Amino acid sequence: MDLRSLRFFLAVAENNGVQKAAESLHLTQPNISRTLKALEEELNAQLFVRTARGVEITEEGELLRMRAEEILSLVDKTKAEFIDSKGSELSGEVRIAAGESEGMRNVIRAMSLFKAIIRKLSSQ
Repeated sequence: MDLRSLRFFLAVAENNGVQKAAESLHLTQPNISRTLKALEEELNAQLFVRTARGVEITEEGELLRMRAEEILSLVDKTKAEFIDSKGSELSGEVRIAAGESEGMRNVIRAMSLFKAIIRKLSSQ
């Protein structure tokens, strides 16, 4: 299993078909089909059910979809962190989780102000 296979798999899942996925990736349909077949053999699982209107993702396919999205998201985030760290001392993410309340409006305003200040400082 490699990142390319996971990207192909997600494209098929998102496009509900191999042909549409191939078009969106600018690849040939046989290339996508071979990759999917190899992925199914490697995992010993049927990821899609082929229908007259395309494909339907199976339960096992749904599990792989969730994992593939997580994996590719982490890969993209890691690449971005390395790119962002070049030439800048500040990098990373700030996440705040809270329920909806009147107090959160103040937090949102403060974070917006903080973000504007950081942008201004980084552009100088």
